[in-house]
Amino acid sequence: MKKEKQDSSFCPDLNIIEEKGRELNLRETTITKAKDYAREYFKKTDKIPKHPEMLMPAFLYIAAIVNCYVIKDYGERRTQAQIEKIFHVSSSTISKWYVHIANELHIEIIL
Repeated sequence: MKKEKQDSSFCPDLNIIEEKGRELNLRETTITKAKDYAREYFKKTDKIPKHPEMLMPAFLYIAAIVNCYVIKDYGERRTQAQIEKIFHVSSSTISKWYVHIANELHIEIIL
């Protein structure tokens, strides 16, 4: 299901993070943080799922949680259910990937 990373500069199109982040009414700083996490993850990891776009909801979920506490705007946080509706993926997919990404990037998640 996972394949070895072939090119160290691989990164899928991140425009979907921007598009869906706006649909979720997230701040520009949160959207930017999600894209930064994605770039860092794809640069760092040696394993990429067959469909890397499945990770995009997790990047937004993590960024919204982190920015919620960093900027002290608790309205910035989004639930997995909210993100699930926008991306049309299951909460279990978001949950699986956000835990993996947070561990890989050493991001502390406070729920």
